[in-house]
Amino acid sequence: HPLDMVGGCMSSMRREMELVK
Repeated sequence: HPLDMVGGCMSSMRREMELVK
């Protein structure tokens, strides 16, 4: 489902931001 893909993108982006922190 597209929603699942969006959720994955959001989670991955958030994870990257956390790593940057």
